[in-house]
Amino acid sequence: MKQDAVQIPGDRTFVVYVEKDDGSYGPVETGSVMVQQYFDDFLTKRRHLEAGLRADLLQGRISIVAYYATLLSMGEGDLAARIGVSRRRLRAHMTPSGFARLRLETIQRYAAIFDIPVANLFQLIDEADLPRLRQQPTASPLVVLTAPAAESSDTHDAPA
Repeated sequence: MKQDAVQIPGDRTFVVYVEKDDGSYGPVETGSVMVQQYFDDFLTKRRHLEAGLRADLLQGRISIVAYYATLLSMGEGDLAARIGVSRRRLRAHMTPSGFARLRLETIQRYAAIFDIPVANLFQLIDEADLPRLRQQPTASPLVVLTAPAAESSDTHDAPA
């Protein structure tokens, strides 16, 4: 590949090895093709996916398991293996009625795999409220304290 073919402006850079104009071979620092051409499109599609999943969840068409599994791009086989259930049982968990029948131990496994507090499998927090809220772990693995974030504290929040 020639040097001119990889020169992309941008503040996120990476290094590629190319044939330079003088015939030598070496590293060139350049911008990301993905960031320059596709990242905005990716974010737009991601927002639409999340909005559609949220609507399906709130209207009772899917469970919170289906919501997080889809957002995290987890395949059925992978998620079923991590939880320790069959794909058929996983598909049942992805429905509101199937999720309602889950044992607490299974819910805890889902929370651990999705890397969220157990409480977040029973609630959604509006994205606009995230900067104003803080979730703090407690001694109980099943309970988090959700409270307004202090003005002077850092804004690292648990994922919702």
